[in-house]
Amino acid sequence: MRLLIVLILVFGASVAQAEERVVGPSEFRSYSEGWTLYFERDGQPFGSEQFSEDGRTLWRYGDGSCVTGAWRPHGAQLCFLYEQNDGGEVLCWRMVRDKDGLLARLLSGENKGLELRVTGRDKRPLLCGEPGKST
Repeated sequence: MRLLIVLILVFGASVAQAEERVVGPSEFRSYSEGWTLYFERDGQPFGSEQFSEDGRTLWRYGDGSCVTGAWRPHGAQLCFLYEQNDGGEVLCWRMVRDKDGLLARLLSGENKGLELRVTGRDKRPLLCGEPGKST
C-alpha cells in the first residue's frame, strides 16, 4: 500500500511539472515587445508593464505610479533592473506556460518565490500618476 501511495505522489508531481513549459527570452521578447502586459497576484490586480522594442520597460504599480527599467536575458531567465532600485538589485524571473496561461516566478531578491499571472495584454500605453493618486 505504501508503495502505491509513493508511486501516485511521484507520478502526480511529474504530471504537474510536465504541464508547465519554460518560456525562454526569445519567445518572451516576441510575446511582449510593443505590448502592455497585466499581472495579478493571488487573483488580485498587481501591476502592469509596457515593453519597448529596445528592452526598456515601464512598470505601473497599483497606485498609478510608474518606474522605468530594462530587461535582458540571462540564460533562460529574464532579468530586470529598475531606475528606482537604489541598491542596483537585479530581479530575475522564470516565465512558464501552464494550463492557465503565462506565469512569472521571481528567482531573486527579497520577494523570491513571488508568482505573478499574466492576465492580459494590449497595445495601450500606460498612464502614470503620483503615488496614492489613481489615474
